[in-house]
Amino acid sequence: MKRRGYISPRIETIENYEAAFRGFAEYKERRDNVQRFAANLKANLMELLAEYRDGTGHTSEYQDEEIFEPKRRIVSKLPVRDHVRQWAPLLQTERLFTDTFIRRSCSCVKGRGTHDFINLLRKELYTDPESTWYFVQLDAHHYFQNIAHFLMKERVRTKIKDPKLLRFLDEFIDSFRQGLPLGVKISQILANFFLAKFDHPFILELLGVLSGCKFMLFYILFGGTQGCEFSS
Repeated sequence: MKRRGYISPRIETIENYEAAFRGFAEYKERRDNVQRFAANLKANLMELLAEYRDGTGHTSEYQDEEIFEPKRRIVSKLPVRDHVRQWAPLLQTERLFTDTFIRRSCSCVKGRGTHDFINLLRKELYTDPESTWYFVQLDAHHYFQNIAHFLMKERVRTKIKDPKLLRFLDEFIDSFRQGLPLGVKISQILANFFLAKFDHPFILELLGVLSGCKFMLFYILFGGTQGCEFSS
């Protein structure tokens, strides 16, 4: 796998940080915290840019919140500046990570959300009914909180060799007490990137499964008989 360097020069521009704010703030413009950040936007962005250049930035303290839809979860919230700080590197690296996802992975990629997931399932059911008599559901239970930091860092280094960017990513990974936090975009990208190493050999090769798809951590796999495709 080819490793990419010289990414930071594209990250550390004011134009990139302006785009990062626009990306995060989309559909959130009326929120008080977004408006407060935008009231002194240029100075805030210059501060974040300087922190990335100098390697002095640190993730703020997380604020946990319990939610119950669609199921009970603990999400970890950060201030606006942290989201913008994380969006800036993602604008230049997200494609590097998402290109490793299998096509049937429906999350964290533009145009491949819940509708794409449903459409893929519908296509499998209607175009090849004999191969979809049986199915199995898989869920990576408590996945985010069980990602080992040292393994996540090793995985990132299979794709990136830019020292400044690696320092930024290492700081984020180590900023959470255990695993990766729910509720932060960069966590979703990194978690799916980490799991892509499982998707390729296990789902596509070891099981020999040719139909099925995945949404984030939820898998549906189809087979024409009651178990032989899943016996591995």
